[in-house]
Amino acid sequence: MKYPDDIIVITRKDLLKNLLTIDEEKKNKEIEKYLPIIENKYPIVKTIKTIFIDFHDTIFVNDTELLDIFIELYKNDIPSFCNGLKKDIAAVRNAISSEINSGFVEGNNNKFKLIKRIVYGKQKLCNLFKKSYLCFLSTLDNLASEEIVAQVLSS
Repeated sequence: MKYPDDIIVITRKDLLKNLLTIDEEKKNKEIEKYLPIIENKYPIVKTIKTIFIDFHDTIFVNDTELLDIFIELYKNDIPSFCNGLKKDIAAVRNAISSEINSGFVEGNNNKFKLIKRIVYGKQKLCNLFKKSYLCFLSTLDNLASEEIVAQVLSS
C-alpha cells in the first residue's frame, strides 16, 4: 500500500518521539511544521506536550516542592502516573534533590553483560571470571598491566 505523493504521513511513533524530545535540534522539522494543525484536530496532543514539559522542568529544577504542585495539577489527567509518584514519593524526592546517581553501577553492569555475551558458550565459568576480572582490574590506576595479567594467570 502506498499513499499518494500529496499526502503526508506522520506516524504515532514519530509524533510521540517529537513531542517527548526537549532538544529543538533533534526534533523532526517536518512534524514541527504540522504540529499546530495536529494540536487543533487532537487537543490531547497539546495536553501531552504540556504535561511532559512540566514534568521535565519539575525534575530538573531540583526543587522537590514543585513535585507536589505537579501531582496536584495533573492528578485528574494522569491519575495512575501521579499515584505512582505518590506511592514512591521519597525515592522521587531523593532523585530530584541528590547529585549522586547510579550511572557508575549501571555502567559496570552493562560492561559485565557485554563480557558475558562475548564469552558465553565459548569458555567455562572460570574463564568468564578471569576475563571479567581482567577487564575490571584495568580500570584501576595504580596497577601496571603486567601485574594484572600475572594476577589473572595465577588465579
